[in-house]
Amino acid sequence: MCIRDRDRHYIAYVYDQPVTSATLLLAGGIAGIWDVSTPPAMRGRGYGSAITQAMLQIAYERGYEHAWVWSSQMGQEVYRKLGFVARDFGIREYVWRKQKS
Repeated sequence: MCIRDRDRHYIAYVYDQPVTSATLLLAGGIAGIWDVSTPPAMRGRGYGSAITQAMLQIAYERGYEHAWVWSSQMGQEVYRKLGFVARDFGIREYVWRKQKS
């Protein structure tokens, strides 16, 4: 088995203050954008959009041509403006819990 590090966690700062963060997972020919988060006091300033665009550029530079993101209602307009198109896969999530011994 060979395990390769294909994900990166990003934090964007304005001066010394963190304003948004996200994770980029590059695997299977698809760039997955995860956990884009911006503190409530920093929302509405384009930080989430900027970090998402930066991750899309990184993925593109590494040869990826497809990306996806799971979005909350709050983020849907941000991703739509970046060119993402809504798709319904019918499965929202799976949950795993450790079995009691």
